[in-house]
This record gives sequence, structure tokens and C-alpha cells, in this order.
Amino acid sequence: MTHQFVDDCRCIEQDNTNFGHVLAFISRYEHLNNICFLLKSNETRLNIYFKYGIKEVLKYLHINAEDNIMFVFTNARANFFMPGTTSNQLEILVNELEDNAHLHVPYSKENTFFF
Repeated sequence: MTHQFVDDCRCIEQDNTNFGHVLAFISRYEHLNNICFLLKSNETRLNIYFKYGIKEVLKYLHINAEDNIMFVFTNARANFFMPGTTSNQLEILVNELEDNAHLHVPYSKENTFFF
């Protein structure tokens, strides 16, 4: 049985537990080649789960990991393989992180992919 990483229907505590499992799993590796954020291409709002998922992952990554971050937009066919409305929301979040947490998260054509 699998569960969502964030926005688990059981509660925010379950989200934290799920995240702990992910961290425990990846901590067994000495090196991560990439960190991929999978996003639906047509999210119109920057909801709490959207923010939580990205912020939590970034909180535990080394500063040098920013060079290995990729954004992968799913369901991109509906937008002719363009980012859709999620792109605007992601830009807002990236700017917030830069302004408030002084955390640079590169978001550009070079680290963006569509499926």
C-alpha cells in the first residue's frame, strides 16, 4: 500500500511521518544526482500542500543541492507541453523563498521538464 508524500488524507502528522520515511530512505545514499519535484501543470493556487512539500524537502538538503533540482510538470499534454498555471505559482514560491529564507532555488528552462 502506498500513500502520498504530502496531502495524505489521514492528517498533517501523517505527512510528517511520510516525509520522515523519505528522508530515512535517501539518507542511505552518499550522493543524490538529482532532486525532482513532480508538479501537475495546471495548479491554479499555491496551497499549503504545494508549499509544504517543496519547503520541507529544501529544508533538509545541502546548499549545493540547488544545482541538482529539477521541476517536472506532469499532465503537460493538456498545455501543449508547456508549464501551464503551475509555473506562475512556482515562481511565486521561489521568489518567497529567496526573499524570506534567503534560499536560492533555480527555476529556469534548463531544469524544467514536461511529461
